[in-house]
Amino acid sequence: MEAASCLIELDRPEQAIATLEPQLPQWHPENRRDIGRGLALLAIALARSGQPDDAVRVAQHALAIVAETRSTRTEQQLYRIVRELHTGGAVTHAAQLRITMRHTIG
Repeated sequence: MEAASCLIELDRPEQAIATLEPQLPQWHPENRRDIGRGLALLAIALARSGQPDDAVRVAQHALAIVAETRSTRTEQQLYRIVRELHTGGAVTHAAQLRITMRHTIG
């Protein structure tokens, strides 16, 4: 997960996606916070790579985990996804996710 985070910071979202997608299904279900953060990072990478539909879909899974675990770190990443979508021109997607977040976690 840390490698993917670094790849995102280096503006290599496609490599971050390639790193995260095969790893996520292998994580243990009891590691909900880690799964939520991994999903949020994947959504950020998807948003940066111009895949707003997929970014919102993945972010909604991360949001469900945040609602359950109350992970502040993952919640911060969700707000970052909204910013990435907005910056990438997916304003409607950003607004949709922001509204869903407001209804889910306040």
